[in-house]
Amino acid sequence: MNIISRAYLLAIKVTFILIAGHSAFAQAQEESLFQHQKNQKPLFLDIRFCSCKAFDIESESITPLPEFLDKAASIKVGISESDLGFVSAGGLRFDYSIAPDKETNSFVLEYSGEYIKGKKSSSSQSVIIVDLDNWVTIMGYENISDQGNDYFNVAIKLAHSTKNY
Repeated sequence: MNIISRAYLLAIKVTFILIAGHSAFAQAQEESLFQHQKNQKPLFLDIRFCSCKAFDIESESITPLPEFLDKAASIKVGISESDLGFVSAGGLRFDYSIAPDKETNSFVLEYSGEYIKGKKSSSSQSVIIVDLDNWVTIMGYENISDQGNDYFNVAIKLAHSTKNY
């Protein structure tokens, strides 16, 4: 009986060690995968979208308002300096192609975006020059009427993946 109790305790200890070891191994693999991803995709594209006001229509600035950035849904995708792809979430589909601008330290972003909510939809496409770490409102509408104001806006920021990925 004493031998069975010791064997049982030994089995519990071995199981505990295996579980703890597996968790540490999995965490190490996750960190390794995260570092690998950052090395392969040194930039990230942060896409924010919201049915809210993004900028002051009276202003010439296309930088989104802080309230928009706080309220908007966010999609972040790792990208390389020359990349193409698409992301989709929350009714927004965003197709993109990005490449370094040959004349500046900026990037050329060609995009096509479509947002569908119920029976309403909004779409936009363009080619723009994007600087790192700067927000740009790229898509939106504002409808002011007696029934109330209706908004939809999309803003993007391109940044190095070492910052707030």
